[in-house]
Amino acid sequence: MSKRNKSKKSDEEKINVREKLTENFLDLSLMNISTIPVDEIKTLKRATILDLSNNIISVINKDFTSLVQLTRLDLSRNRIRLISDDFGNLVNLRHLDLYNNQLERLPLSFGRLKKLKYLDLKNNPLNPAFAKIIGTCTDQRDCINAARKAIAFMADIEQQVIEERKKDREKREQEQKEQDEARQQQEPPVSKSTPGEKENASKKGKKKNNKSKMNVNGKEKTDDNGINVAVQGKKRKQNTRKVAEKAGKSSGKKNCWIVLPVIAAVLFLLFALYMEKVLEYYKMYIMNFINKINEEYGI
Repeated sequence: MSKRNKSKKSDEEKINVREKLTENFLDLSLMNISTIPVDEIKTLKRATILDLSNNIISVINKDFTSLVQLTRLDLSRNRIRLISDDFGNLVNLRHLDLYNNQLERLPLSFGRLKKLKYLDLKNNPLNPAFAKIIGTCTDQRDCINAARKAIAFMADIEQQVIEERKKDREKREQEQKEQDEARQQQEPPVSKSTPGEKENASKKGKKKNNKSKMNVNGKEKTDDNGINVAVQGKKRKQNTRKVAEKAGKSSGKKNCWIVLPVIAAVLFLLFALYMEKVLEYYKMYIMNFINKINEEYGI
């Protein structure tokens, strides 16, 4: 740490804030302060007027906005370039002097300072459009008008920002909803059992488990559906036999269609052979008959 920074810190540590309080006026001007001693000031509930002018403050942090008892605040002739967005929490503030700093804009919550009656923003590199709206602060009347115009303008800006953020949020929520619906349509539906259905399913499960056990007399045994195992086995065998018989009949019919043509062919061959022998016999008989006629008539 440089000697200069050490000297600044030691100067701040030497400050006895309570000694600087006179009635309700706390004077911390011209004390080379770079960091506002918020914790010490907060304990002084009577301190409603605070003078921090002519120091080297560059940033008004969020913790400063807890000093809600302040009604008059002088931050002129510092190096302030940034004010916390929660500055609007100082709702009791009536007089604000920010003369000769390095501010380019005011915090968004500035429009909440409804009780503010005096505002001096001279010698700050403000946005030209904003500077033109609030006007100059050459006298008491100008500073009063500057306070009124600045509050109205910043309140409108904050409202617009809130509405834009709301629209963006609703748009994102709608897009998310559409994505979820599309994802649900792509996924297969999952059946959800009602309490009554769960209870019925539980009862059915118990009933099946009970039926699967031997009965009280120990004579019969049933399966999960309550059917006698022996009867079921008998029926299964009968069904198997019927299927086998049907298969046999079907196979016999198929074989019959194959055998019949073979038998017909054999019979035809036998018949042909028989007819050949018959024709040969009749041929011999005719020849003998002709020979006898020739012999008798001497032909």
